Amino acid sequence: MLEALAASAGRLLRGFSLRLLRIFRGGIRRPKLTLTIALLGALALGLGLPRIKLVLSIHDLVESNLGSLARLNELNRDFKEGKSSLVQFFPADGTGRAFRREELCAIRSWLRRQSAVEPELTNVISPFHLRQASLENGRLWFPRVLSESCEPAELARLAGSPWDGLLLDPGAGFVGAELVFRDARSERGLFDPGPVERLIARLQADFGDSGIRALHFGSAPYLYHALQGLNFTRVLNLIAIGVLLGVFRILFGTFRSGLLFVGTLLFSGVLLYGLMGWSGAPIDILSNGLFLLMAISTLEDFVFLSYLQMTEGGPWRRQFRVILVASFFTSLTTLIGFGSLYASDLAVIRRFGTLAAAAAAIEWATLFLVLPAVLRLAPRLRTWTRPERARLRSLTAKVAALRPGRWLRWGAAALFVGGIAFSPWLNFQDDPARAFPPWHPLSRDHQEVSRRLGWSTSMSVVFEPGVPEEKMRAVLAKIGARPEIKRIESPFEIESWMAVGLPRLTSELVRREFRSTSFSRRYFSADGQVRANLLLSFSDVRGVRRLLSELAPLCENETVCHFAGEVPSYAEFGDRVPLTLISSLALCLSLVLGVLAFLCLATGTRPLLPVLYTSIWGPLASLALLAASQFRVNFLTGIYVSALVGLAGDNAIQFIFAGYRKDLGHGLRRFGGASVQITLAMAVTALVFLFSKFLQAKALGGLLALGLLICLAGDLWLLSALLGGGGGGTPGKRR
Repeated sequence: MLEALAASAGRLLRGFSLRLLRIFRGGIRRPKLTLTIALLGALALGLGLPRIKLVLSIHDLVESNLGSLARLNELNRDFKEGKSSLVQFFPADGTGRAFRREELCAIRSWLRRQSAVEPELTNVISPFHLRQASLENGRLWFPRVLSESCEPAELARLAGSPWDGLLLDPGAGFVGAELVFRDARSERGLFDPGPVERLIARLQADFGDSGIRALHFGSAPYLYHALQGLNFTRVLNLIAIGVLLGVFRILFGTFRSGLLFVGTLLFSGVLLYGLMGWSGAPIDILSNGLFLLMAISTLEDFVFLSYLQMTEGGPWRRQFRVILVASFFTSLTTLIGFGSLYASDLAVIRRFGTLAAAAAAIEWATLFLVLPAVLRLAPRLRTWTRPERARLRSLTAKVAALRPGRWLRWGAAALFVGGIAFSPWLNFQDDPARAFPPWHPLSRDHQEVSRRLGWSTSMSVVFEPGVPEEKMRAVLAKIGARPEIKRIESPFEIESWMAVGLPRLTSELVRREFRSTSFSRRYFSADGQVRANLLLSFSDVRGVRRLLSELAPLCENETVCHFAGEVPSYAEFGDRVPLTLISSLALCLSLVLGVLAFLCLATGTRPLLPVLYTSIWGPLASLALLAASQFRVNFLTGIYVSALVGLAGDNAIQFIFAGYRKDLGHGLRRFGGASVQITLAMAVTALVFLFSKFLQAKALGGLLALGLLICLAGDLWLLSALLGGGGGGTPGKRR
C-alpha cells in the first residue's frame, strides 16, 4: 500500500517538476518577452501605490461584526465622543509647590486660545471653563467658578468637586484639560492626527522653556505617535536593505549578491504594495512590517542559490535548476504558514496572512522567472559570489558539522512535548498602554499620570432610556465599590455640584438648564440615554475582560445598561486572538506536514518520521519556551509562530532534494552550511525590528531571531542526531 502510494506521489512530483522546468526554460529562452510582461505587470500594479491607505483608529482595525464596536459607534454618535488629548500642567521644578499667579494665567490663556487656533477642536474642558449656578437677588446665572484674576487660592473652590483629581488638584498638584477633536475621514482612516501634531508643537513652543511642565496623553496623541511609528518603518526598511547588503558581502564576498537580492525584493515589493492599493488593503499596525517580513522569509532561496554557486560552481542555469523545484515547495510552505492565518475570524489577521502569503509567491516568481531573464541579457551579473573574499564560510561549515550527543534528543523531546502540552498556558496579554517602550514620551507621560492619580484609562457605562435615576445611582455605587475603578465621572454628581446650596426647586431648574447645554451631550443623549465615565487602574485586555464579565450582571442582560468605549472594543478584539492563532497554527502544522510527507514519499526519502518530527520541532519548542517564560504574547508577536512553521520545513525540503538519488545524510552535508548561513542572515535581519517605535515589533524581532536559531537546531542538529550522528540514513529509492 505504501509502495503504491509512493509510486503515485513520485509520478506526480516528476510531472510537476517537468512542467516547472519548462516554465523556467521558457522564461530564459524569451528573456525580452518575460521582462516585458514583468515590467508591464509592475507598471499596472504600481499605479495602485498611491491608492494605499494607512489606518490608525480602532474603528478601522476591529471587526465591524463585534458587538463592542457597534456600542462604540453608538457612543460616539449619541454623546459626541471624539478622540481627545489630555493635558496636565505641573510646576516644572517637581517640588510639588502651588502654581504661581502668572503660571495659572499662562495656562488659562493658552487653553482658551486653542479653540480659536484649531478648527478641528470641538470642545475644551478645563477648570477655567467650569461654571456653577448662583442665585443672586432672585436672579439665576452661571458664572465661571474661577475668576479672571488667576489667583491660586481660588482653586480651593473646586476642592471636593467632581473635577477634583480629574482636571486639577487644588492642593498644589496640577491643572489639566481635555481637548476633544472631531472625527474626520482621511487617508489615515477615521481620524487624522494632523491637529494633534499642531497641538504638540504649540505645547512645546509655549511651555518648553517655561516653569511649567505639560504632560500629554490620551487617545488622540496615541494615534499621532502610532502614525509616527508607522512612518518610521520606511527607515527600518532602509536599515534592513543596508543590513542585507552587509550580510551578503560577508557571506558571499560581494555587494553584487546583495544588490541582486535587494533588486528582486524591491521589484516584488512594488507588485505586492500595488496589489494592496488596488485591492483596498490598508497599511495598519500589523501589515506595517510586511516588507521586512517578506525580506526575512524569502531570502533563503537566494542564499541557497548563492551558496550553490560559491561551493559547487558550474553554469549559472544549472544552479537555478538544482533548487528550482525545492524552492517552489519551500515557498509553498512559507505561503502555507502565513496563509493559514486566513482561518482567523479577525479581518486584520486574515488580511495580513493573505498579503504575506502573496509575498512568498511573488518573490519566488521574481527570483526564478524574472531574475534568470535579467541574467540572460546581462552576462556580467551571472557570477555574484567571490569565494576567496567570503567570510564565515569555514565557521558556518564547522557549525553545520556539529554533532551533539544524546542529551539533545532527550532535551528536544521534552521541549516538543512541552510545546504541545503547555500551549494552552501561553500568556496572551495585550495592553494598548504598552504599545510604546517605557522611555517613549507618550508612555512616560502616561506612566507619570497613572502614578500620580492612580488611573490608567477609561470606559463608559451607558444606561438605557427609562431607567430610574435611583437605579442608575445604585449601579454606579456598586461599580465604584470595585477596587479597579479609581474614579467615576458621574453626571448626577456634576448636576448636584452645579446646584449646591440652592433650594430644591431652583436645583431642578438648574438641572433642566444644564441638560439643555451642548456640554451636557457628554452625559445625556437626545434619546434619553445617560452616560458615566469609569476611570480604571489598568488597561490590559485580560483584566478588562475579567472586569466586564464581573460587572455584566449589574446591567441585567443589558436591559439596564451596557459598557462601551475603545477599551472594551480592544478587549473583545484581543480576546479572540488566542483562539484564532491556535486554530491557524493547527491548520498550518497539518498542511506543512502533509507537504513534507508527500515529498518524502515521492523522492523515496527514508526515514520519514525524523524529517517530520524535526521540521515541526522548532515551532513547538518555541511555544514551550514562551509558555514556560510566561512571555506576553499579543496579536502581533503571536504571528511569529505561524511564520516559524512556514519556514521550519524549508531546510528539510532542501535536504530532501539535495540528497535525491543518494540519501538524506548527503543532503545534510551538501546544504548544512547553507542552512546555517540562512539562519544567520534571517536572524540578523529580524533584529532590525528592534529599532521599531513599537514595543510589540521590538519583541517580534527578538522572538523571530531566537525562534530561527531554535528551528536551526531542530532542522540540522536534531535531524543529524536522529539519523545516527553521521548525517547518514537509508538511501532513497532511485526513480
